[in-house]
Amino acid sequence: MLGAGRIFVGGDLDCGVFLPGTTAEGIKVAVERLQGQYSLSSIGPAEAILNGTPLKEKRAARQGDVLNLGEVSISIGTIP
Repeated sequence: MLGAGRIFVGGDLDCGVFLPGTTAEGIKVAVERLQGQYSLSSIGPAEAILNGTPLKEKRAARQGDVLNLGEVSISIGTIP
C-alpha cells in the first residue's frame, strides 16, 4: 500500500518495488499518490506502456489500468 508520497517500480535495486524481469530494459516508473489520486510517470531510458500507449508524461492511474514494463505486466488496483 502506498501512502502519501512516491515509490519507484522497476528493475533498479533502489526501487521500492523491484521487478527483476525489467532490469535489461532499464524501465523505471514513479508512482505518486496525492489527495487520493495516483499518477504514473516513466523515468529511465526505456518507456513504460500504460493501456497500450507509451507513458511519455505523467498520467493518472485508474482501477483496472494495465502497466507494461518490458515483459512484465501489472494490473492497477487503486485504493480510494
